[in-house]
Amino acid sequence: MKKILFICPFSLQTNHAGVVYTRQLLAKLSEQCHIDLIYFKYKTDKDYEPCKNVNVVRTIEVTTKYKLLGVFSLLWVFPLFLARFNWKECRWISKLVRENDYDFVYFDFSQSFAYSLFIKHPHKILMAHDVMAQKYSRMKTYLRPWAVMSERRMLKQGTVFTFSEKDCQLIKDLYNLPSYSTTFFLSPEVQAATPGPGEDYFVFFGGWVREENYESIEWYVDNVNPCMPNVKYKIIGGGLPQRIKEKLPENFEYLGFVYNPYPIIANAKAEIAPLRKGAGVKVKCIDALGCGTPVIGTDVAFEGIPSEFNEFMIKAERAEDFVTVISTLEQSLEERIRFKKLFIEKYNKKTILDYIEGKSLC
Repeated sequence: MKKILFICPFSLQTNHAGVVYTRQLLAKLSEQCHIDLIYFKYKTDKDYEPCKNVNVVRTIEVTTKYKLLGVFSLLWVFPLFLARFNWKECRWISKLVRENDYDFVYFDFSQSFAYSLFIKHPHKILMAHDVMAQKYSRMKTYLRPWAVMSERRMLKQGTVFTFSEKDCQLIKDLYNLPSYSTTFFLSPEVQAATPGPGEDYFVFFGGWVREENYESIEWYVDNVNPCMPNVKYKIIGGGLPQRIKEKLPENFEYLGFVYNPYPIIANAKAEIAPLRKGAGVKVKCIDALGCGTPVIGTDVAFEGIPSEFNEFMIKAERAEDFVTVISTLEQSLEERIRFKKLFIEKYNKKTILDYIEGKSLC
């Protein structure tokens, strides 16, 4: 049985899309591997309940002081990469690696990558959920060169995985480094969701604490909704700022966190994804397509998703584009059922498990 040291910079009990993938990956890996897990959490976060063959060797509590010390510990490194870094923990983890015969050391999310600079191991895996150079190129900031310099240094430390061939090409173009793509896992809840003919509402889905997400809803409310104020919308996901909640028109229903949102998504006419910022593959779009639900979104929303699924990926950039698409959208129940089956059959073809199991990634 292979042995893996797995470092995750976030609480594993949250429902952030990337963390959901991490939980699913841990469950899959634990079927054939022994995993020593290190993860970070805030005091208010629940403890992770590990599955069989997952041993939590360290839980590190994150505080404001902890993050500030991390940011100032390596002044040449972009702050995002240091929000979980601590010299004491780095020495402890390095000692753990020296004393154990790990087959792989897995660094999850960019926020854990700084540890890879100092932990020596021949088989380090870096899971880049986003390419930070692209993320910061879409923000009004002059910090992108600093982020690029830091990311280049990090990604040289091991075998890099991303969630799309597009991000692999981006890493090659920016850094002249190889990387491999893997797909998200489609959860049992997504696969079990039964497409409906499209009830009389559209849906927004995401973690609304993130700026790029809540700004997209605010833009939609300000620019699209006045043109069609009678269309009904449901917003799923926690964290929507209070000021945006207060400005939602009567035709918007904010549901907040929903334990299993996929029946609601599967019965919506379409999911709306008017994203302007961010990087990487948007899991909300993958989940909707897996439910057999069309997605109306921007190029940013669809980046990294294979073009073979374009039939249900309906492009809209300007407010008038959204108005036109929403006014004319027609998808029969038969089409939705057929597409769902196609998507589930074709999407989960490449996973990081292949690499860990020693299979060819070509």
